[in-house]
Amino acid sequence: MSVIFSIFAKKEGNSRAIGRIFSRNRGNSSHFYPSYLSCKGLLISHRKTTQLKINLTIIIALSLFASHGVQAVENIATLDNANNEALAYNCAGCHGSNGISAGPSIPTIAGLSPTYLVKIMEDFKSDKVPSTIMGRISKGYTSKEIEQLGDYYYQQVFVSADQSVNSKKAKLGEELHKQYCERCHSEAGGIQEDDAGLLKGQWKPYLKDQLQDFLNKDRKAPKKMARRLKKLYKKYGYEGIQALLEFYSSP
Repeated sequence: MSVIFSIFAKKEGNSRAIGRIFSRNRGNSSHFYPSYLSCKGLLISHRKTTQLKINLTIIIALSLFASHGVQAVENIATLDNANNEALAYNCAGCHGSNGISAGPSIPTIAGLSPTYLVKIMEDFKSDKVPSTIMGRISKGYTSKEIEQLGDYYYQQVFVSADQSVNSKKAKLGEELHKQYCERCHSEAGGIQEDDAGLLKGQWKPYLKDQLQDFLNKDRKAPKKMARRLKKLYKKYGYEGIQALLEFYSSP
């Protein structure tokens, strides 16, 4: 019977031939078809189950890979932040913890835009901006490290200096700011995206030194700033400069 079954199946090339050979020999197809269908169903079920297992295995593998990949990226980001903070340790001695200066002649650098901080550091490094110590310090950093410092301090929160303010002069300073400075230093000079430093809440003695350097041409100002500062000083003199200082140094 098994030989007949095999030969007939090969000859017919169809599994239903198996049913016909059984029905001819036993006279009743019911003996064959239930078992045939049952076996066929089990075979299909087994194939589907196998494929499902393979698919699940692939999904799990991809999920594990993705989760490990995300974790790896997070670990790299954490390491980068740690390296940036380590680079900033040298700055803390003068500019304070997290870039918040406690000294009136040294600026707070927390919250500066990366673009501005990188530019001023590179200018110190190339001696384009005169300094007493920053020129020497900046030369000790590579351009990549300066960029890392820019990223680090951008993430720190600016805190206004705790200092007294002459409110009457500050009111005049606000008007002068709107007339001469607002276009480049929007919102009282307190916007990072201006890439022009942070003036609002900055230490008054530091701002005074910088404006004096610009007026004396010890430090080269951008052309637009130089023209506007010259006009302001010509019309209002030192009183106008003092008024600006009071305005910017207010919280």
